[in-house]
Amino acid sequence: MHGRKRSELIKRVEECVSNAARLMSKGEYEMALAELRDAYEAMRELPQAQRLRGRKRRLWLSILIGLVHSLSALHRYDEALTYTDIACASFRRSSLCNLLRAQVLASLKRYKEALRDVKRAMKGCGGDSGAMLRLARIAFEAGEYSLAAECCRGALARNDGLVEAYLLLSESLRRIGNVDEALNTIISALSKGLTDVQLKARAAELYHELGELKKAVDMLESAAAESDDDSITIALAELHMELGNYAKVIEYCRKALSRIPDEPLLLDILAFAHLQLGNLDEAIQILARLVHIAPTDTFTRFRLATLYHQKGAYANAMREYQHVLAMEPNGIFAESAKAAIQQLDEIQLEQVFMLTAEDPIFRAKLLRDPVKALQERGFHLTEATIEMLKSTGLTPPRRGRNLPVV
Repeated sequence: MHGRKRSELIKRVEECVSNAARLMSKGEYEMALAELRDAYEAMRELPQAQRLRGRKRRLWLSILIGLVHSLSALHRYDEALTYTDIACASFRRSSLCNLLRAQVLASLKRYKEALRDVKRAMKGCGGDSGAMLRLARIAFEAGEYSLAAECCRGALARNDGLVEAYLLLSESLRRIGNVDEALNTIISALSKGLTDVQLKARAAELYHELGELKKAVDMLESAAAESDDDSITIALAELHMELGNYAKVIEYCRKALSRIPDEPLLLDILAFAHLQLGNLDEAIQILARLVHIAPTDTFTRFRLATLYHQKGAYANAMREYQHVLAMEPNGIFAESAKAAIQQLDEIQLEQVFMLTAEDPIFRAKLLRDPVKALQERGFHLTEATIEMLKSTGLTPPRRGRNLPVV
C-alpha cells in the first residue's frame, strides 16, 4: 500500500473514532457503532505489520474499546465479547483489555471466566484506583467477596478518598462474616473526614446488625441532619420502633410522610406506633387511609375491622369484615372474619331489641322498613339476620342463640 493511501486511510479512521466519541458522549450508541465499524474495516485494510505500531496501535485499541462500550451500552454483549477477544489477542499485556472482557463476561453471567480476567487484570491495574474498583465490582457481582475485598484495598491504597471502595469493601467483608471488620472499615473512612451520608447509613446498618441500636440511631440521626433522604428517615422510624420510642417513631414518620404521603410502609409503622400509645382513633384513621391506597389488601382491611370492633364502631367493623370475606372467602382471615361477623350480629341485634323497647318511634319504623330504620341508627347487620329479625315479630331472642353467618 502506498504511503499516501495509507495516510488517507488513517486520517479517515481518526475522523470516525472522533465522531464515535462525540456520539457516545451524547448517548447515540447506534450511530457511534456505525462510525466505529467503518473505522474497524478501514484499519483492516492496512497491512498487518503496520497495524499495531505507534499511532496505528493506539487507534486500533481505541476502535476496539469503543466497539465494546457501544455494544455493551446496547446490551449486545455477545457481539461485544468478540471484540474483547480480539483486543486481548492484539494487546496481550493490556490489563485494560482483560478488564473489559471481564465486564462483558460478567454481563453474560459467565462469572467463572470473568474472574480469570479479573485476576489477570489485577496484575497490571494496581496503580489505577478506578480500574481496581471496577474489578472489585465484577468480583462482588460474581460472589467472590474475598477477591472483591482485595481489589477494594488495592483501589484504596492508591486513593483513600474513594467512598464507593469503602462501601464495597465493608459489604464484601460483611458477606464473608467479618461484620466487625466491615464496621471498622466504615469508621476508618469517617475518621479520614469523609462525611458521605452513605457511609453513616452503612455504619448504622452494621451497628444494628451487631445489636448496638443506640449507636445505630446516633449515626443515622447524624446522617439525617445532612440529608433529606427519605430512606434514612424511614430507617430511623424503624430503629425507634425496635427501641420502643413510639413518640419518636411518630415524629419521623410524619416527617417522611410530608414528602411521600402515600408510602404504605410509613403509614403501617405510624399506625402501629399510635396503637402502642393508645391512640386508637389515629390508628383507625391511618389504616383507613391505607385501605384507600390498597383496597385489595385483606390484611390491612382485617386490621382496620379489628380496630373498629375494638372501638365499638360495629357497623364499620361489619363492613370491613364482610369486604375481607368477599375478597378472599377461603383466605387466612376467612374463619376469623366469619366469627367476628357472627359476634357483631349478636351484639347489634341485642342493641336493636333494647332500642325497640325504649323507643316506640324506632320500633314503628323498624316494623315498616327494617333496612332503612337500621341504617338511620347506624346498624349494619347481615342480610340473613335482618330476615330473621323480620320474622321474630321483634321479640328478643334467647341469649346464646346461634345466628346465621353470611
